[in-house]
Amino acid sequence: MLLIVAALVIQLPPLPAADPHASATMPGWAKAARAVLRNEPNVEYTWTGATVAHLELIRRLPDEAPGKQQYVEFLKEAYGYNIDRLNAAYGLQASSFTDLYSFDYRALDRGREAVRRDDLAFLRALNETLFAEAGKLIGHRVRFPD
Repeated sequence: MLLIVAALVIQLPPLPAADPHASATMPGWAKAARAVLRNEPNVEYTWTGATVAHLELIRRLPDEAPGKQQYVEFLKEAYGYNIDRLNAAYGLQASSFTDLYSFDYRALDRGREAVRRDDLAFLRALNETLFAEAGKLIGHRVRFPD
């Protein structure tokens, strides 16, 4: 007996090259995603998601931009609001987390283990937030692709 299994794979729209945390970006992406999301449990969704390019954009945003605020808040929480721990992990000399808003991230050593780990964690959190936003619009949880 030959059993053929077909998988339905749907490509979700890309995240715009804008501040992902801006008030219009997440809902706008979620509305675009809703057009292709289905209620079928066996559908596999593919998505490039928020990428390193989005993270670099966030790092270049003005201090008051929502994305920059979220990024620094992420670092605060990741390091237990202890700037000395972050400085040791990142090789920085910031006097407070407030310094991170205006820090020139072009000088950041992206090869450091802590930076790579935190970058992946921040991007994963951003993508999970986007999928949660899409789930609100379609009325059920959307599984984040692995």
